[in-house]
Amino acid sequence: MEKELSRRTDKLRDLALFRMGVDTMLRTSDLRSLRVCDVQEATGEIRERIEVKMKKTGRMVSCVLDEKTKSALTNWIEFSSKVNSDWLFTGRKGSEAITDVQHRRLVKEWCVMAGIDGARRSTHSVRKTKASVIFKKTQNIEAVRRLLGHQSVANTSRYLGVENEDALELAQMIKL
Repeated sequence: MEKELSRRTDKLRDLALFRMGVDTMLRTSDLRSLRVCDVQEATGEIRERIEVKMKKTGRMVSCVLDEKTKSALTNWIEFSSKVNSDWLFTGRKGSEAITDVQHRRLVKEWCVMAGIDGARRSTHSVRKTKASVIFKKTQNIEAVRRLLGHQSVANTSRYLGVENEDALELAQMIKL
């Protein structure tokens, strides 16, 4: 899917939005509120880390951008001739920030491109992807909590669907 998006100039925004959604684990409301100056230095270089005040909670969260995301953002910003004060992700026909509805439609489109049933996928699925992978690889729920900007580990456990059975399986794996 990423290859197809990167080959088409009319999809550079979509690729940048997809990469930012997965990489930063931000909610749609936070992605839509980003401006170019939030991700780009005055020199034109894309920042490695960004700080975002989450709309839902008002808390600050730090996000790290990987090379693929930085490249996608560079390509999108250059192609669209955006300036620092512009919304980072705009609708196709204007200078206004992308809407929640547009973002939801794009997620469904990405699912089709990836051969995934989009019926049970949403913008939240994009937010949850990297968080789930980090948790599965590290079992570090506190790190995931911080990355998602959750207030408590209990919220993060519910969010990731960590069940009692998961905890028992981990306990069974550890031999003393």
